[in-house]
Amino acid sequence: MNTREVIRDAVPERSTPVMEFTIVDRDGVGFKPDTLVVTLRNYLDGSIINGRERTNVLDANGCTVSVGGLVQWQMLPLDTAIVLGLDDVLVDTSRPLPTDAILARGLEVHVALFEWTWNGGAGQNAHEIEHRVQNILGRPGAVAGAGSAAGLGGV
Repeated sequence: MNTREVIRDAVPERSTPVMEFTIVDRDGVGFKPDTLVVTLRNYLDGSIINGRERTNVLDANGCTVSVGGLVQWQMLPLDTAIVLGLDDVLVDTSRPLPTDAILARGLEVHVALFEWTWNGGAGQNAHEIEHRVQNILGRPGAVAGAGSAAGLGGV
């Protein structure tokens, strides 16, 4: 069964939060999978963010996975970059607005899809995390410092 998580608190654009969740089996016991990839997309237009399309993150590319299944992905500044301008966000009505219809407040919604396999590929599952990125005016190329958001640590 696939799972979906929505993190409502926004992270500042170009910040470096840690995204985390736990991979568990049908009995709720955490485990380390054989493979783990992530695809990071903009919710509104589906564009790939920072080239993260089926990127290997099994103990690679800023991500660690414990034997108990805890996944911790340290995002890069370009993973939280704003990819659409505000005019693009407000004009495109071809897709339904994400929960809360918050785009008009300078927020962009991103979706990270984690997919994994186990037992030599016989088993597979996925976890999707929808999260918001706050457009910080006057900060092109800047990297945020300390802070935190629910569900995301170490902003």
